[in-house]
Amino acid sequence: MQTYFGQVADPDADGEDDDLVLWVGTASHEIPTIDRLAELVSDYAVIAMDVREKLHADYVASLDRGPTPLQRFGRTFFK
Repeated sequence: MQTYFGQVADPDADGEDDDLVLWVGTASHEIPTIDRLAELVSDYAVIAMDVREKLHADYVASLDRGPTPLQRFGRTFFK
């Protein structure tokens, strides 16, 4: 979907999906940068520098490879 995503769960909840208080990045290209993701979750968390570096490294590595067959198939639904 070519987007970053973030989820924030209520730490006092029982671990079910409805315990999410924030879920962003569910649409194609919704969050194009790590900085934008950090803005969106800033009321709940800070994205540590080592996590930012890992996300960036994953992004750079993805530039060297084409979409997987599953990603190509998914694009028919998420344009």
